[in-house]
Amino acid sequence: MYVSTVYLLRSFFPEYYQLQAITVPGFRDHAGITAMAKMSHHHLLICDYLDNVVHLVDDQQGKIRASVKVPGNPVSICMLRSDRAAVSLGDFKAVQYLTLKYDNLTLGDRLRLNGCIRGISAFNDEQLAVSFLEPPAVKMISDHGKVINKIDNTSAGTEIFILPTYLTVSPNRSFIFVSDRGTKQIIMLTSSLQLLMAFSDTKLLNIPYGITMWNEMVLVCGWESNNIVQLDPTNGHMSVVLEKKDGVYRPRALAFCPHTGTLYVSHWNMAFIQRYRLK
Repeated sequence: MYVSTVYLLRSFFPEYYQLQAITVPGFRDHAGITAMAKMSHHHLLICDYLDNVVHLVDDQQGKIRASVKVPGNPVSICMLRSDRAAVSLGDFKAVQYLTLKYDNLTLGDRLRLNGCIRGISAFNDEQLAVSFLEPPAVKMISDHGKVINKIDNTSAGTEIFILPTYLTVSPNRSFIFVSDRGTKQIIMLTSSLQLLMAFSDTKLLNIPYGITMWNEMVLVCGWESNNIVQLDPTNGHMSVVLEKKDGVYRPRALAFCPHTGTLYVSHWNMAFIQRYRLK
């Protein structure tokens, strides 16, 4: 198996223009929005880490349609179907399922897992890709909590993870991309959790956090570099698409709506969500 680290090259990527930010009534001034998931054209699921709440927000009107208290700090969230979502509960070491129906959010089943959970992304309706901090690993689990496959530093034979934080599954389900704020890299895995590539450029992307995809491009939050970068994993080319002058400061989470070309960006300790649309 060939593994290498690609130091990213700058190239041209599509530009975004800024839309009006979503300011959500009821969010405290120093909100901890750690994750978002796009439900439909007008609805967004938002994890409020500090208050242990998941909100269903109308992103057109900026209103909370429903909220549900979860039993731990929600770190990441993903949609499984149009009426079901999964939330990682960090130090609570669990995955909480949510059911969505007629603008209502209710708690579903809960999976207790071994290890401190961080990122979560749906591989399909019955399998989840999950990242763990203690010990650092990425696992594929069933919707009943059975570990189907995993990769960690021991199985890889090298230290590939330090703090694997967020992850996303490619649209064709061939790859998984992991942001590791410890190694400051984007790790590219196969769907069978084999290591393919590690992308790194700390001058351009420093402390990667939230990660998502549109088409075959990877979008990543640069926490310390105060930007959003876009990576083409086929050639390692990357470019800054949004930065501090565009209103990006300490970006934490991303969501992308392929129907409207809208990118959603949350910032730590800020009670609003920035929206940008492809030009």
